Amino acid sequence: MINKRQSNIISLLIKAGKPMSNRDIAKVVDVSARTVSNDISIINQEISGSGHGIETGGSGHYIPDDQVSYFYSMLNEPENENDGEFPDTPSRRMYYILFQFLFLDDYVTMEQLANAMFFSKTTISYDIRSIEQFLEPMNVSLMITPKGMFLDAGEEEKRKLLESIFMSAYKQNSFQFIRGLLSRMGILDQDKMMHLYQILIDSFAEAGMSLTDRGIQIFTLMNSVDYFRIAQGYTVPSSSLEISNVFDYEKIEELYEIELNDAERRYMSVLLSRRRVTHFEQVPAQDDVIRVIITEFYDVLQNHYGIDVNLLNTGRDGLTSHLSAMIQRARSKAVGDREVTERIRKNYPYAFECSTAILPIIQKHLGLVISEEEVAYIAVYIAMILDMESEKQDVIILCGSGMGLAQLIRTRVENNFGTKLNVAGTYSVYQLNQALRKNPDTKLIITTVPVPRSCTVPFVLVSPLFEKEDMEKLSQFLNSHRMDIDASERGITVRELFRPDLFEIRRGFIEKKQLIAEMAGHLEAAGIIEDTQAFIQSVWEREEVHSTLYDGIWLPHPMKSLSDRSVFSVCICPENSEFTVVFLMSLRSEDINRYRIFYDKLIRIMDDKNLLRKIQKTNSFEAFMDTIEKF
Repeated sequence: MINKRQSNIISLLIKAGKPMSNRDIAKVVDVSARTVSNDISIINQEISGSGHGIETGGSGHYIPDDQVSYFYSMLNEPENENDGEFPDTPSRRMYYILFQFLFLDDYVTMEQLANAMFFSKTTISYDIRSIEQFLEPMNVSLMITPKGMFLDAGEEEKRKLLESIFMSAYKQNSFQFIRGLLSRMGILDQDKMMHLYQILIDSFAEAGMSLTDRGIQIFTLMNSVDYFRIAQGYTVPSSSLEISNVFDYEKIEELYEIELNDAERRYMSVLLSRRRVTHFEQVPAQDDVIRVIITEFYDVLQNHYGIDVNLLNTGRDGLTSHLSAMIQRARSKAVGDREVTERIRKNYPYAFECSTAILPIIQKHLGLVISEEEVAYIAVYIAMILDMESEKQDVIILCGSGMGLAQLIRTRVENNFGTKLNVAGTYSVYQLNQALRKNPDTKLIITTVPVPRSCTVPFVLVSPLFEKEDMEKLSQFLNSHRMDIDASERGITVRELFRPDLFEIRRGFIEKKQLIAEMAGHLEAAGIIEDTQAFIQSVWEREEVHSTLYDGIWLPHPMKSLSDRSVFSVCICPENSEFTVVFLMSLRSEDINRYRIFYDKLIRIMDDKNLLRKIQKTNSFEAFMDTIEKF
């Protein structure tokens, strides 16, 4: 599969409509002429056998007129999930290379970097010069030897360099890029970082402090990476600065399974001293209002979303602290981080939806309009509570003998997925049938050996040492199959929520209000709802709180249950520029759990561009159901 830079070269040649030299292309995509030549060779190799290719003549490279449509189709293919982590600009290449120097305890050669990044050595040499300029103001030197390159710096200097990288990336709109890159390198655990954010926000609120959004993002990421280095055995020298009493060090140590000695606690204080901090006093009257807001919010979560109020109360103190700081930021009109918001909404879609219920409550009591970015962090609280509510799923571990390495895998699964999975036992491949008879509730097999095709239980194939890549693979499987596991527990099928008389393909443009009125009318005709006007009004009340339109898919629904039965009314609008697929949700209160399950599934459909295109092109109800059921 071609990478983003190579796609850019194809796009450039299509738009040019005439031959372009290596040098001309290199100026636009910001690489060396040799890299361009290599990329074009890779593109042609990738499509060899198709009868197509980028031609090269005396004036340069070009795409023949009769092949333009083919290359257009290449650009429209689903994007590689790692494209967002590809270092496609000079600054991103610099960050990538610096991370290699910072986290690899060995020499790094020019050839290694060129091979890893798919750039020529000439381009990398330019990047090395930029890195040397970036390092000049710091007490860090890049040493170049016959064996390779390395950074000559102590641990504290390396930590300061990391902070400079993060601040630079924030300014360059590359903060999401470096987070993704650090995650892929196994350095950053995104879930732990989200929890760390909550710990820090609670600590600041308790101390009557607030940071700018940029400040808290950099501070959280910086500490997350620092804790990784501490776990690897690195530590900073001690300093004379007093240890700040702002932080809950015990919670942090428990989260990251590390010990923060006095030197590391002082260094956290140093990092905080370099952030712009706002101090504010708690207003007793405001505390009373916050308690009322949380009580009303919990009532909605329990009655409309079916979340256990006892579990909600376990997070009441943390949410109280968070709301205090959030209200302060809203009054000062602080701007949030859009990238983090999108990540939270993607990872915790149902929790994000639940969190929007607090917006009208805050506006009623305080007259404040809360941003979507702030809602995202309330969603993290809800997500943690929903995880507590979920029952553990039984799994078995399968390997060649059922001993030795199987026990190692068991320990790592229990340590990393203990809140989600219950390991029912470890078995050899020859004991599979016996294991399934003994554990009939098994929902998943984690195996180091191939499983027979006759086995109907889902499985994840991992390496015998169950390394970082295997943990990520298992995590991705659990996220993508949670709905199916939960649904089977409740005896729910996808088909029972969709009906042919509530499915429509609509050609041409149609306004939102007209479409909702027509779809609500279909629900009334089918005997699903009685008061159509009340249903429509409730849908628009929900839209006023926060739009349910996401990247071409619209998920409108009323603020409360107004239905006798639970169904989805579907409209495919392939020619509408604002939305192309509409799922109008109509759920009765007894089916609240179904709402959570299928809402998560619909959000995942949005993230699968290939599947979304199939739905947009569907031409019948049966074709639509076939696509949905296979997802």
